[in-house]
Amino acid sequence: VFQRRFDGSVDFYRTWLEYEGGFGDLKGEFWLGNRFISQYTSGKGNFTLKVIAVAFDLTRAFAYLYDFKVAESSLKYMIGFSSCGGNYTNPCSIHNNQAFSTWDRDNDAVSYNCAVTFKGPDLCFILL
Repeated sequence: VFQRRFDGSVDFYRTWLEYEGGFGDLKGEFWLGNRFISQYTSGKGNFTLKVIAVAFDLTRAFAYLYDFKVAESSLKYMIGFSSCGGNYTNPCSIHNNQAFSTWDRDNDAVSYNCAVTFKGPDLCFILL
């Protein structure tokens, strides 16, 4: 688990440096940190990320991102995966090989800053 969100007690509208180092409390809501996630997924082994999205009406959707990796800082913590499965694959698949964005570092592929528009980082796996 590198992110947990469930009650809104931690503000996820953070800077690039805060996402790089991590924030929150491991016993509550938190983000583990891009630097650590990159180091962990760059090691030996193949990783599958399970994304669980819960709507306001409590319906759930999920996706599995196979061979999941997060690149190093010089590559803007770009995420990558070989394929995805589940019933939430379209929102996730459009983010394959996309760089991480925050309000103060706009790396997304659209003309506006998605991190500002949606008040959080612009990556599928953040939307847990």
